[in-house]
Amino acid sequence: MSVARWAIGCSTILLSTGCFGYVPATLDSVPVGAHVRAMLSTEGQIILRDRVGIDTQVLQGELLENGGDVVLLAVRSGTISDEFGGQRPLFQRIDIPTSHILRVDLRRVDPVRTGALVGAGVGAAVLIIRQAFGDRNPGQVDNSGGGPDERISSWTSRLPFAIR
Repeated sequence: MSVARWAIGCSTILLSTGCFGYVPATLDSVPVGAHVRAMLSTEGQIILRDRVGIDTQVLQGELLENGGDVVLLAVRSGTISDEFGGQRPLFQRIDIPTSHILRVDLRRVDPVRTGALVGAGVGAAVLIIRQAFGDRNPGQVDNSGGGPDERISSWTSRLPFAIR
């Protein structure tokens, strides 16, 4: 496996982890519009399943309103296709009594993951550029016969796409 493919694979794995994490919070301290993760009690799960048809222990969504006894969340419930074949998220507003919420976690940017992601991206770019244009053949190449430099043509011939 080449160094460039290894770097791209590691960057992809790092990208999948995202740049955020969840930290515990109290419901009163969470601002309206924040992305939260709410863990429901067993009774809350049963009520949610019977009323809305969502069977889950944890709801993730945007806090729309915190009215004291009831919390209103915008939860992603599916996707919808548009006329061009694209997918758009479909959200549902769900009101949950605060007595059925056991724990609330607030989504925050994780500086360690973000820094690692930026570092991996820069490192992968440097390795790809070095692989493509680096000094892999220390001897002098005589290009008087025409055609592209063999260092570049050997790298570009392994790319998995074609121009038609």
